[in-house]
Amino acid sequence: SLGMFIAWTPTLGIQMILVSIVNTLCKANRLAGFVMIMLSNPVTVPPIYWLDYVLGVFLLKTRRISYEEFSGVIPKSSDGLLDTFLQYLNNALALGWDVALPCMVGGTVIGALMAIPTYPVTLRFIIKERQFRDRLRNRLQEEAK
Repeated sequence: SLGMFIAWTPTLGIQMILVSIVNTLCKANRLAGFVMIMLSNPVTVPPIYWLDYVLGVFLLKTRRISYEEFSGVIPKSSDGLLDTFLQYLNNALALGWDVALPCMVGGTVIGALMAIPTYPVTLRFIIKERQFRDRLRNRLQEEAK
């Protein structure tokens, strides 16, 4: 659920670093966090961040820019994590806090709302997978006897 939360925040380019740090501090599974941040990829980042922005504008009651102007913030190519993050940060800062703050607020709210149901669903999946693996191991051991 920590990875899901981070996937919805406007942290393009440093999400893996954030997941590593947060999941280490919380003693959570880093691999599960990495899997969840894959939700935000080059194809899904524009609509995810737009949704973050629109919700943030609504909550903060500020003026909204057009989707075309907003989508110019997101880098079109990836030159590595740090370069992508710096390019994104530079583009976002060019539009200023009028865009950055609503994105952070909206991303935090949506991230929390998405993370809450993710934990029990993921936990249930892991329990079922472990039960299946145990049954398979037991069946193989019985067949080997």
